[in-house]
Amino acid sequence: MTKRTKDNETKHDATESGAGETEEKLSRREFATSSVVAGAVAVTIPGVMRAAQDSSDGAPTTAKSTQKTGSGAVEYREGTTIPAEYYFEMEHYLKDEAYIADNWWLMADHVSRVSEPGDFFVFKFGLGESAIVVRNESGEINAFQNVCRHRGSRLCRHDEDPRPDDDRLSVRQSGESGNAQVFRCPYHAWLYDLDGNLIDAYDTPDDFDMAANSLVKCHMR
Repeated sequence: MTKRTKDNETKHDATESGAGETEEKLSRREFATSSVVAGAVAVTIPGVMRAAQDSSDGAPTTAKSTQKTGSGAVEYREGTTIPAEYYFEMEHYLKDEAYIADNWWLMADHVSRVSEPGDFFVFKFGLGESAIVVRNESGEINAFQNVCRHRGSRLCRHDEDPRPDDDRLSVRQSGESGNAQVFRCPYHAWLYDLDGNLIDAYDTPDDFDMAANSLVKCHMR
């Protein structure tokens, strides 16, 4: 499973079973309406739009709001569907993607997918995020962001990423799954072990801190 926290750290989980709980939950409709007003994603806004508001005499009145979105002013009335643009505009898709990652655990795969030390696979989420899930030599399962700490190259392929086929590159990029003893970046050959530790880095200064440049871990259950 995976989820991104509010500071954009990605969390991943590869377990036989499990479920994530959110402290505060918004419905899809509540998120869509409140996110436009707030101009932010995946935040719980006190007092989001309600279907009824108390009038001075205590009788409920229907909430009506005109909201500014990417394509202009959109009128939204409680009890009706959200504006059509929420279903097809990319800006709203990206907000939805981030909201899901911020608030829920997502199942990555079954533990049997990485049954032997060195077994790994790439867990992909959304339009471009991915993590490496791998079993280390001690039998523990780790998960790391699929990003080299040097220049940000992906260590392993993601979806239809083409394999580097340039002789100037030091190594070829690892596939989406397999068995490995180390992960080597195809750009400048930084080398990481199965626990995400940086164990070799090309042409670094004498005071370079290897331990401070390990792979970024993902939270996992």
